[in-house]
Amino acid sequence: MRALVHPVRIALVGLGGIAVRAHLPALLHESGAELVAMVEIDRARLTAASSLAPDVLATNSFEDVLADPTVDARPCGSGSSASQLSTGLLAGCGETSSTWA
Repeated sequence: MRALVHPVRIALVGLGGIAVRAHLPALLHESGAELVAMVEIDRARLTAASSLAPDVLATNSFEDVLADPTVDARPCGSGSSASQLSTGLLAGCGETSSTWA
C-alpha cells in the first residue's frame, strides 16, 4: 500500500444540486482531501456554494484551475455549461497528478 504524501488538493468543477448537497460536504469533511477551489459559471450557484465554504476559492474560470499546478484533481460535477465541461474533459479534468509516495 502506498502512503499519501499530502492531502489531495481538489478543485470541484460544476456546482449543481448533487455537487452542493453531496460532493461539497463530503470533500469539506474528508481528511485526505483539501478542497482548494470551486468552479461554476452560474454566479448564483457559485455564491450559494461559497457560503458553505467561504475559505475556498470560488471562480468561474475553469482555465485558471486547469493551469494551477497545485491542484491535484478536478472532479467534474453537474452545473457547468456543456462547453466548459467539454473543455475540461479534453484538457484532463478528473486526472490526478502524482500524490502517492
